[in-house]
Amino acid sequence: MSQSKYEYVRTYEEPTDNVLLKDCYIVVRVDGHKFHKFSKCHDLFKPNDKRCLDLMNESAKHVMRAFFPNIVMAYGQSDEFSFIIRRVSDLYKRRQNKITSLIVSSFSSAFVFYWSQYFSNKPQNGCHQSVPLQYPPAFDGRCILYPNSKVVMDYLRWRQVDCHINNL
Repeated sequence: MSQSKYEYVRTYEEPTDNVLLKDCYIVVRVDGHKFHKFSKCHDLFKPNDKRCLDLMNESAKHVMRAFFPNIVMAYGQSDEFSFIIRRVSDLYKRRQNKITSLIVSSFSSAFVFYWSQYFSNKPQNGCHQSVPLQYPPAFDGRCILYPNSKVVMDYLRWRQVDCHINNL
């Protein structure tokens, strides 16, 4: 559609796509949307159903591989994962909408893609039977900027405290 008379509509997109400050760490936190309902419907033991935790880890590994070398680490607990992007990364020219939407989308699609590997019944006649998804899961995401490694470490400590509280 390049160079058509309708190309002007693209100019409406640009002001809504914030460019994130340089020299700051970017953290994208992916969080299960209405996972209490999802967990109940799928008979998950919240917050520590091993199958779901393993699936969340697999989904996070998928994201880390897809965005290598920009993501330096990930931290997950329960139905959420935080991805820390290098302070000097120029991923998608630091466009917030692009970064957030693609990381959340990649995580969500991996969660659905790998579901049957982690949710199968015990073998019957040598065959694993998959426990079907009752409905598609959803994840939301937010993108946060942190100015230095000390604040990133405090962020991770905050998430660890939240994990501890959820497990009491």
